[in-house]
Amino acid sequence: MLHTFLTSARSCHDLPTGSLRIDQRLTSSERPPAFTSMETFNTAMTTPTSNASPRTALARLNALGLALPNVPAPRGAFKPFSRSGQLIFLSGQICEWEGEVRFSGPVGEVHDLQAGQQAAQICALNLLAALQLALDGDLDRVLCCHRVGGFVYATPGYPDVPKVINGASDLFFEVFGERGRHARTAVGVATLPAAASVEVEAIFEVR
Repeated sequence: MLHTFLTSARSCHDLPTGSLRIDQRLTSSERPPAFTSMETFNTAMTTPTSNASPRTALARLNALGLALPNVPAPRGAFKPFSRSGQLIFLSGQICEWEGEVRFSGPVGEVHDLQAGQQAAQICALNLLAALQLALDGDLDRVLCCHRVGGFVYATPGYPDVPKVINGASDLFFEVFGERGRHARTAVGVATLPAAASVEVEAIFEVR
């Protein structure tokens, strides 16, 4: 089930190469609001669909009411992605949006499953932003998502860690269809950077 905290989004197709700011040329009065109050998507999708679509990956993302953030700056001597041949290795991204951690504390105590899935979706959007940067703005160069690793700051024995990471997996599937289906690991951990509730990493094959 996908959830969103954005009420509107604009396409990033016409952005300069390497820029991930959402329609930064709009005036403040024209620019849509970035956030609502973390409420769930009005249209709940219980089962992802993978119908072949002529639309672009970004168009499918925008159709979900979502847009990409700026790529979070790494907090250390590493970079958002590394490329080897056709493989792009994306560094783990926490549920941070434009510099603010949107969900912190353990899932199962501070947050419920639904909030955990929202947190995982934010992680996935950050990963897609880094992937778009690696691909000079063209997400349609994605051939396959090979692997996703998900980490959930959870209470001991929390049973729904895999369901939390579905928030990221389902988004990749909605955006890329069968190309977004992947191998996956989902584990509960005692803590994460900045006390974030979720962190997700991924490996993509591109052309």
